[in-house]
Amino acid sequence: MRRPNGMLGFNWGDNVEKVILQLGLSGGAWNQWLGGGGFDVYSHPTRMVKVFEQLCLVCLVSRAVKFEGIQFIFSDCDRRKMELSNVVRSGFGMEASKRDLYHVWSTGEVIRFAREQDRNICILTVTGPKFGRAHQAYLLTRGFRELFNSLQPH
Repeated sequence: MRRPNGMLGFNWGDNVEKVILQLGLSGGAWNQWLGGGGFDVYSHPTRMVKVFEQLCLVCLVSRAVKFEGIQFIFSDCDRRKMELSNVVRSGFGMEASKRDLYHVWSTGEVIRFAREQDRNICILTVTGPKFGRAHQAYLLTRGFRELFNSLQPH
């Protein structure tokens, strides 16, 4: 499996405004990414894109106007998780599996497909090396925080 150098015909480092225009996502909103690091997230609440023949919402991740990562948000995940997982794996040339998909390259790129806790959505995250490292750190921090909180007396 080759590491991702972009998605939907765009490369990491491309001007994110160009990506927004070409995907037809104008009119959305920018927010600071929860993990910080100078990354921002752009999303449009109603416009969908097609990835691997599946319609989904999309969030673009940028830093200093450069395209650094993308998240695809699939609805009705509880019912479709295995189907979506296999579609995503196939799209990246991977074998079908029942395990969650989380692949990290030594250069920092990430592909992660997982169901979000307490929500009926699955998120496919595909990153370049800059956002990939920040995303990994964010997930580790979140996981340790959840573990710590679960060990506290209630």
